[in-house]
Amino acid sequence: MLNIINGYLGFLFIGDTHIARRPGRRIDDYLTAILTKLLLAAQIAKEHRLIPVHLGDMFNRPRENDLEVLNRTLAVLREFDLPVGMGLPVVAGSHDRTETRLTDKDALHLLANFGVVMPMDKPGKVLTADFNGVLTNLWVTPAGQPVPHSIDAEPGTRNIMLTHHDFDFNGLYPEACELHEIEGCDLMVNGHMHKATSMVLRGRTACHNPGSLARVKVDERNHKPVVSMWTPAHSLNLEAIALPFADNVFDLAGKEVYAADPKDLKPTLPKGLRLSTFASKIRTQEVLEAGRTTDGSVMVETLDNYFKLFEKSDNLKRYMSGLLAEELAEREAA
Repeated sequence: MLNIINGYLGFLFIGDTHIARRPGRRIDDYLTAILTKLLLAAQIAKEHRLIPVHLGDMFNRPRENDLEVLNRTLAVLREFDLPVGMGLPVVAGSHDRTETRLTDKDALHLLANFGVVMPMDKPGKVLTADFNGVLTNLWVTPAGQPVPHSIDAEPGTRNIMLTHHDFDFNGLYPEACELHEIEGCDLMVNGHMHKATSMVLRGRTACHNPGSLARVKVDERNHKPVVSMWTPAHSLNLEAIALPFADNVFDLAGKEVYAADPKDLKPTLPKGLRLSTFASKIRTQEVLEAGRTTDGSVMVETLDNYFKLFEKSDNLKRYMSGLLAEELAEREAA
């Protein structure tokens, strides 16, 4: 029998943070930006007397070993107001584990050892809270586990299932899994899918995808990060609380503006003028520098686009992706 948590009014759901120094094509101080959002989430939860819950992918890579990143994250996590002896509940996401379960290799496991997080890496009920007389159970299905079609809900209780999965919300992710009712479950709150979507009702289960705090890919640049409040008074709904975010934080080189080919430019030049070889080399170097990242994300993006465009075999794609993954793993371990 789980101890019943008292003194709170509801939950505050916090989407994927992907904490890192500078993931993908971000060109700003991403680490400060994302930790500021996480700190604001801690303040909002405390102000509204809510139990904060992280929906998974706390870090961008499971083996985060940058000491500054870890120390600054630790400082922010200590700002959360939580029941005595409990760390921030975190769904084990797809970026949180090197293996099928948390091990000493994972940064999230390190934070658990400090007592600032409570990883939820096994399916089932994780806690029960009494919100002004309304008993509410929190369940979890971590990444890689099948989402159940029913749970053993006690009569007279509210039940919320946390997931971290590919789901198709309102046609936004057409290649993802179809949503389904979870018998006995009032709400399903999903992480992993970074773009926020509206609620989808499946039977008696209200399915929510509030979106991530992080914006790590160019196609997420218009996403507006929020944290989501739930109390018994919200019934099947979540209340979004907007967080500040900055525009123009991505390097768009090669994404929206393409350099002209000198072969095309040469015939259009006035007679007597020619392209500067030096300037051409500088432009090339700028493009190369812009595409370099610390996590190999631009290379992954380029490979994926190549295979889609030229319809290359899946075997070749797996081989090339495997080589890249091995190289990135060696860099992380170094």
